[in-house]
Amino acid sequence: MFDSLTKREKNLAIATAAALVVTLIFIAFFWFMTSYNANEATLRGIDGQIKQAEAKTRKAMAATRRKAWYAATSFSSNSDKAKIEYIAWLKKTLRDDIGVDLNKGVDPERTTSISHEGVKVADQISFSISSTMTLNQLTKFLINFYSVDALHRISTFKLTPQTESVGRKKVRTGNLKTTLTIQILCLTAAGERSKFGKHFRDPQVSPEEATKAIVRRDIFGPANNSPVVKARPRSSYETGKDVSLNLTATDADEDDVLTIEMLKSDVEAAEFVPGGDGRAGALKIPGQPKGQYDFAFKVTDNGLPVRSTEEIITIRFKDKPVPKKKPKPKVVDFAQETRITGNLKDRAGNWVVLVKSQMDGKSWRLGVGESFEMDKKTWKVQEVGQTSATFNVAGEALTFTRGTPFDKPDKRAPMPE
Repeated sequence: MFDSLTKREKNLAIATAAALVVTLIFIAFFWFMTSYNANEATLRGIDGQIKQAEAKTRKAMAATRRKAWYAATSFSSNSDKAKIEYIAWLKKTLRDDIGVDLNKGVDPERTTSISHEGVKVADQISFSISSTMTLNQLTKFLINFYSVDALHRISTFKLTPQTESVGRKKVRTGNLKTTLTIQILCLTAAGERSKFGKHFRDPQVSPEEATKAIVRRDIFGPANNSPVVKARPRSSYETGKDVSLNLTATDADEDDVLTIEMLKSDVEAAEFVPGGDGRAGALKIPGQPKGQYDFAFKVTDNGLPVRSTEEIITIRFKDKPVPKKKPKPKVVDFAQETRITGNLKDRAGNWVVLVKSQMDGKSWRLGVGESFEMDKKTWKVQEVGQTSATFNVAGEALTFTRGTPFDKPDKRAPMPE
């Protein structure tokens, strides 16, 4: 059949067959590329899913490890027990190990429950500390605090440098008023502990070296603080007697070398004897007449720049007070408050007199011939009537009616011989 075609028809058939072959090849190539790209995308998706699953697994493992570490470093899940143990640790660290005087102790402020998706996971306990520390003590505390890998943190921290007045100047004392708020976590997953578990980090430097490095920077004061010289004289000293008064110099910069010198003295013979370290000395003043005497001192450090402070110390000499003569004790007259309170007959029919002292409450029931002691005198009953009585007192017959004070007798007469 092909042989019966003309040449032109043969060429057309060949061209058509070739075009069909090329079309089929193109279609097959297109199908192959489409399938390849689809498979490659699928493979990439599967690989991404695998990586995501591995990442989730790694995160879950890391979270499990973190949770285990948090549980290991948490305080006891019994928040009351954890509170007591942590207060004891803070007090020991601050007061015993570092030497801080706790103004108000360590006060637990509040306990807050923390929940996740409606389930309690921890208790958060807050503590407040108020004290006065040196920079050295504060640094030691922070090194100690952060060397413990436990679930505690400092949430608020306030420092106020303390000053004192020296003449007209305000001078730093080197003390810092410190207010801290600390929070701890007690995870429920931690369980109850038999003791306060502490995990200490291995520091790169010793606490002593770290403290020294930090304190030297002293960001809480000027480059060099001014020194201070002080003395505590008594209000006055007795005239004519020698006086020895101790002087003390202090500086917020503990390593500074101090020198004390006396600039002026109202007493020519007075002298200042410095101590061995330059931070103390004694002012020697020979006995002086009555009056007021001033002594000017200056203390200087060796800081950069050099700083100094002047202080005037005033000494007063007074005459020894003449002791006042003690007045003679007033003689108490019991007689003026003593009276006859009654007259009656005893069982034998004899009259007796009732006498009472309002001053000391004493009372007597006396018959004729009986006596009592009052105002260093003996009062002997001489005669008793229905409304009166007569007493023999130092050779006199003193008669009193009922109600008459014994210092004003109604009748006075000498006793018959």
